[in-house]
Amino acid sequence: MLANRDMTSCRAEDAFTLLELLIVVATIVLLVSILAPSVSNVQERGRLILCKSRLHNIGRGVAQYMADVDPHLPLSSHVNSTHEVLLDALYDSDCVVNYENYYCPGETDPQHVYNGPNVEAGRIAYFYYSCRWATADVNITGFLRYDVSWPRELTRDMAPDTWVASDRWFRGRQTTHRLFPKGVNYLTLNGDVSLVESSPSGAFR
Repeated sequence: MLANRDMTSCRAEDAFTLLELLIVVATIVLLVSILAPSVSNVQERGRLILCKSRLHNIGRGVAQYMADVDPHLPLSSHVNSTHEVLLDALYDSDCVVNYENYYCPGETDPQHVYNGPNVEAGRIAYFYYSCRWATADVNITGFLRYDVSWPRELTRDMAPDTWVASDRWFRGRQTTHRLFPKGVNYLTLNGDVSLVESSPSGAFR
């Protein structure tokens, strides 16, 4: 009769054994280890796309500025300096009013992420190439310091593939986009944004 069944043994039959529990845990760990890199890659590709979008927005602002305000872009002191003159010029002329556009979403350096103090100081997440000189920073590739002619004032009548801005890149360091250890997004005068996967110096114009 049902009333005489041993309910304790019934519950024991339905419970996980220690071995089964370990198998389930091991399976979950294995799946996480397989899926985690894929999720990370998807996130990184998303940051890469957003970075391109922000550079596009800067490009539209630069084009508007050179058409409506001044055919010469503002000069910064050097490529990795603060760029408050650029930010103020584009903001005051309503060309780029969202400061977030100056910050790559993949950037992790506290001095170059999007926040109030960095905006106020003019510290952005990109190199800007309308400058009086390259830089004295020996960590920046020697190509920019020795092979490019400075001062370099960007104007509307220059070649359309001239670089305006790009992700920051340093000698011997991983660049911002982890899928491309030496790759950078870069903006040109005609508003195009491209990714060079390696050796930015070879693509620089």
